[in-house]
Amino acid sequence: MVAVLAADLPGVSRATIDRLAAALTAGTADDPDASRLDGAVLIDSAGRRQYLTGVWRSDALSAAIDRRADWQGAPLRELLGPLHVCQIPGLDRETEDVDTPDDWRRWQS
Repeated sequence: MVAVLAADLPGVSRATIDRLAAALTAGTADDPDASRLDGAVLIDSAGRRQYLTGVWRSDALSAAIDRRADWQGAPLRELLGPLHVCQIPGLDRETEDVDTPDDWRRWQS
């Protein structure tokens, strides 16, 4: 397994990764057959998959990259969207990203 994480998500912790890894290993109530899963990703409050907050089976991630020779610069949803994932709701502020100084000030308050 490999974790793929954005650098602008200060709410992601070891507990986040542990939760995603556990879902990938054991499955979830919605997707109990863990052997079919390629990854586990957080979903934000709007239900969008957060591909840069995920734990992936290394072979599935490598195969996705190999299938798409021109993946550089492509949206991650095009590269990783076809993979079979379980979606884990983000807790607290796990899916809040910090892109600007104003975002950082809001994060700190």
